[in-house]
Amino acid sequence: MRLILHILKKDLRRHWPEILISLGLLGLYAWVTIQGPNNRFVGARFLWFQISAETVPPLMIFFWIFLTVRVVQGETLVGDRQWWVTKPYEWWTLLAAKELFLVVSLGLPLFFVQLYLMRHAGFSVFRNLLGILTMQFELGFVLFVPSVALGSLTRGMGQALIGIIVALVGLWATFTLLEKVPSSGMSSAVDGSGEITGTLVLVAPIGAVIWQYARRRTWAARGLLASGVGAVVLITAVTPYARFVERKYPLVEASEAPAHFSIARVKLSPKKQNDRLNFTSDVYLRIPLLVSGIAEGHMVELDGIKLSAETSSGPKWLPGWKAQWLQFWKEDDTKTILYVGNRKAYEKLKNENVRLQIELALTEYEADKARDLLLKEGEFSEPQLGICNLNEKLFSQIDCRRPFQTPALVATFDPAGAKCGTDEDPEDLPEDRVSHAWFPPHGNNSPDAGLNPVNNYQITFGYRRPFYFSAEKRQFKTVHLCPGAVIKLADPQEKRHVRIKLDMDNVRLRDLVETGFDW
Repeated sequence: MRLILHILKKDLRRHWPEILISLGLLGLYAWVTIQGPNNRFVGARFLWFQISAETVPPLMIFFWIFLTVRVVQGETLVGDRQWWVTKPYEWWTLLAAKELFLVVSLGLPLFFVQLYLMRHAGFSVFRNLLGILTMQFELGFVLFVPSVALGSLTRGMGQALIGIIVALVGLWATFTLLEKVPSSGMSSAVDGSGEITGTLVLVAPIGAVIWQYARRRTWAARGLLASGVGAVVLITAVTPYARFVERKYPLVEASEAPAHFSIARVKLSPKKQNDRLNFTSDVYLRIPLLVSGIAEGHMVELDGIKLSAETSSGPKWLPGWKAQWLQFWKEDDTKTILYVGNRKAYEKLKNENVRLQIELALTEYEADKARDLLLKEGEFSEPQLGICNLNEKLFSQIDCRRPFQTPALVATFDPAGAKCGTDEDPEDLPEDRVSHAWFPPHGNNSPDAGLNPVNNYQITFGYRRPFYFSAEKRQFKTVHLCPGAVIKLADPQEKRHVRIKLDMDNVRLRDLVETGFDW
């Protein structure tokens, strides 16, 4: 232990300027977070840098990576200048000293800042202490373990920078490749895949660091790290996503579905269609959907959609499953699905009459533990929502904050029972339809890795929709919340997953294409 503290004191003396810069950035982050975006100083520009909640955290994290690499490379593990091996150092004491340096100089100050942010937001520090510690451990695994691996497998900052560039290029190439894997957008249907890949991503850098410190076999440690990443890419690329989707969402008859779905009539496009998106590699198809029959207190979410096109001559277009995040409520009657496909394949079939088979992967939710929330002037609290207030500029929005995560929530606002009008705006009329907002249930309730333990989120009802528009007059329907209005809250309970099939006969793909996002 004495040797570990000796190395720690040496590193603290050597890197005190960087530690001061880190503490300054951390204090700036805390100040920006507390002030909020509405403060007139937040967002001020100094030379090339703009102080805001969006710019300070990335700069601070980048500097933490830089400092971590510098500290690890203080006793280099690469090359022929490993002077530290002539000292009475055991490899594990050196590694422990480096980790202790990160805890003392970075983790501990961040911990106290997180306690302060939690207390400043109006929440109990003691009740949320375990969650803050969990955030610290997760941030260590996500940020500092890869940084230590980068420092231990490179000789100097030049090599470390090259390593970062190689990693970024590799990530870009990997994501580009995986986007071409059929149905990869529905990876959520694969149970346990996140745990397997997450374990590999975590074990590979930890194993590489320990091997490098214990044996100083640089290329072998690099190979171990690369093998772990390659295994994750291989598993992700060869996973039969479509099979898992069909297993998670069993096919049912239309009468057994949680709602009645049908395809609306498609408007024929002109022969000479001006496609303003023809320069992109993707084509966007709009599928008009009619929906009805959703039970009271239920909601249906469209998780994914798959198209298959067949002509009389036989060619088929099978783009695979595409993820969707579209909700259907009891009050809905029409919704438009936007499906993204490959433009080259589309061009071959766009003018032919095809038979489209559409598969919808659906999840049904039921609102449980319904209760009323009376909106008040200023801040008000609710056990599940946290501390909230009505937004002063966006009258359809409630701003809330709570520890760590957004709650699983179904919120419903019926304007018929409220007396909320608009503020003398000739363009805005009060919305007369029931509006909903929701947040899905969490698969994991543990806090996510991050800097701020207080989660700021918004509950937004409806959207500003055109009601009357002409050259002389413009009017829009908008949700308007006010003190005294009642919001119905409930917990979304997942009921079942199903899959249904719909057919569109004798349709041209060009009649479905979206030409410019002008709706």
